[in-house]
Amino acid sequence: MKNAFKILLLLFIFILGILTHKFQFFPYVLIKDFFNNSFFIEKTKKEANYELYADEIKKAFPNWNNKNKNFTQIKNIKYFEGINIFSNRNYFNHLNDKKLINFDLIQLTRHYKKKIKLSIKGNVHIYRPLCEINDNGKYKDWESVDFKILIIGASCIHERIVKIEVNDNLIILDSGGPISSDPIFIYKVDQENSSFEIIN
Repeated sequence: MKNAFKILLLLFIFILGILTHKFQFFPYVLIKDFFNNSFFIEKTKKEANYELYADEIKKAFPNWNNKNKNFTQIKNIKYFEGINIFSNRNYFNHLNDKKLINFDLIQLTRHYKKKIKLSIKGNVHIYRPLCEINDNGKYKDWESVDFKILIIGASCIHERIVKIEVNDNLIILDSGGPISSDPIFIYKVDQENSSFEIIN
């Protein structure tokens, strides 16, 4: 008799468990809320402890958020296949890399807003890849180039290229925009005697 009672009791508890889970009535909701609240409290406590720890570290190293002197918003570098086109993005060119051999790249930040001043010595050609949703009216007097490149970014894709020839002069270039700055490539017609300097 006792065994039969135990079996019935276990069967009742088993069925009650199934029904409680399926229809989520008491005490399922109470137990669920308890565990959820416990997890939330532990998570909040952990985050609060980490914030205190992070605050202590930041106080110990007050220069943690200073501008890094090794970071340059704008710089000149010899172009090579796979180079990051922008100084703060991982975007690179996917098309016609061979056409850019012997070019210099002036790396700008992706959303650079200032003018770029270049002192040119000798004869150079300045190339600007364009994004069609930028304001490209500033390039209306530039010459179209007979090849395209493909710089794929999140907000803009630079493909079509225009160029201008400059001889022994100071030139001020617009950064591009408003969606993205336009990359700057420079080809020195006389590789030995032509040069340029960024004077920003």
